[in-house]
Amino acid sequence: MKYPILVKKLIKTDFLTTDEVYSNKGKLYTFLNPVSYLDALRNKKLFADFDGIFADGGLLVKAIKILYGTSVERRSFDMTSMAPLLFGHASSHHQNIAIVATKQEPLEKAIQTLRQKYPKLNTAMAILPMKRKWKTRLVNLQK
Repeated sequence: MKYPILVKKLIKTDFLTTDEVYSNKGKLYTFLNPVSYLDALRNKKLFADFDGIFADGGLLVKAIKILYGTSVERRSFDMTSMAPLLFGHASSHHQNIAIVATKQEPLEKAIQTLRQKYPKLNTAMAILPMKRKWKTRLVNLQK
């Protein structure tokens, strides 16, 4: 079966173990839920450039199964799933992270949480949309 590019990326990424993802230096991954998947459909070229896309949502997983007959695992990027593993790995390997947020307040809360839970994390790049452009700043996560 020929899959659309986003579905192909979701299926291909599903075969990666968490350790493989964390050991692949210089790779760019993202997570899509049903709402962000609709945004991704409008920006296929941008999302095609990601090295991997994870399915973050039971509804998206079910839709792929129904529409394409293929099962993918739901992998969420929250503090009960992949996030603590990623931040722990980045902290112990002195790697940098990027935080993308749509509003200042959640961004500042995320930075505060990361500083408290992962004091050995290095610099993060904070990215916010500002007047149709993305504003970036470097944040030293170490106190």
